[in-house]
Amino acid sequence: MIPTSTILILIAGLVLTAVAFVGLIMAVRTHLKYRGKSLVTCPETRNPAAVRVNAGKAAVDVLEGKHARIHLDQCSRRPERESCGQECLSQIENDPEGCSVCALSSNGIAAERAPIATSPSRSFNGMITSLRY
Repeated sequence: MIPTSTILILIAGLVLTAVAFVGLIMAVRTHLKYRGKSLVTCPETRNPAAVRVNAGKAAVDVLEGKHARIHLDQCSRRPERESCGQECLSQIENDPEGCSVCALSSNGIAAERAPIATSPSRSFNGMITSLRY
């Protein structure tokens, strides 16, 4: 017969493994939700801006049991708007898939939301390619 303490340790190990697995799944889903480039409307200038969120930090927040806080990692409006309040993040929080450049370009929407190019560096492709991974 197996001692009760061994059974309890085995059950506790299984529960901890299940909790860790669920936490890992939630972190991966958060990372996938916010990764990549997004196209938003800058609240300060009312112009389109290509941004990238720090998805890794958001995933770590979830692993630590916190609410996923997203912060801008890169923005096509920087460095001239370096000290912005990052109000554009609410657009990504409300509709991460709708702001995703990959989703927009595959749906043909990116061309509609692209700014009018006044110079080569101001074009939609210029904004997108200016963000580095």
